[in-house]
Amino acid sequence: MEKALKQRLIGAIVLVVSGVIFIPLLLDGAGHNARFSRDIEIPAEPDINIKSWHELKEVPVNRPPQKVVSKDNAVVKKPAKAKPRDARPEIKAWALQLGSFSQQTNALVLQDRLRAKGYRAFIVKSKNIGKTRYKVRIGPDLDRDKAEKIAKQLKKNENIDSIVVTHP
Repeated sequence: MEKALKQRLIGAIVLVVSGVIFIPLLLDGAGHNARFSRDIEIPAEPDINIKSWHELKEVPVNRPPQKVVSKDNAVVKKPAKAKPRDARPEIKAWALQLGSFSQQTNALVLQDRLRAKGYRAFIVKSKNIGKTRYKVRIGPDLDRDKAEKIAKQLKKNENIDSIVVTHP
């Protein structure tokens, strides 16, 4: 038994020593550098000419004056009001309203059921006369005809009535 124990210990020592010597030779870490190093080229700094405040000029806006009649029927010229620069035409979108619930859990159940079938369902929370309502809707779409087609599809496949409403 003593001889077998000595052989096992000597064998274990030989394996550990050979591992300490040969494993670092095999795993030199070259793969680490190859995987994580990337050459990145940063483009040259662009040449931007910024004018100072003194070089900027105000652009005059020519608007036709509006005529306003005062109480004594005298015509007074009043300049037209300027539209804000951010004025954009209002985009009208359409959505289908499928239900209005007083309990949020009921609205969530319908929303989850519709989403599971591939519809883009969402909930709109609204307050009216102190009561909170949770409206389940599908959409929005910019085309009303497309919303109406989805409404017909819902009626046919799911037997759910809906109405087309504006969004938001």
